[in-house]
Amino acid sequence: MGHGAAAGQDRTRTACTPDDHQRLTVLKATYDPRNTFRLNCNIPPLTGA
Repeated sequence: MGHGAAAGQDRTRTACTPDDHQRLTVLKATYDPRNTFRLNCNIPPLTGA
């Protein structure tokens, strides 16, 4: 899937179900709102939640 700049958001998003991806973005917003852990298969935190 790549990492860092090579990890495309589409590839990360399609690696799991839409419900799981949504759940992961909420978790990311809760525990990593600054997106510190972004260098692997990044799932950006949900904004506006």
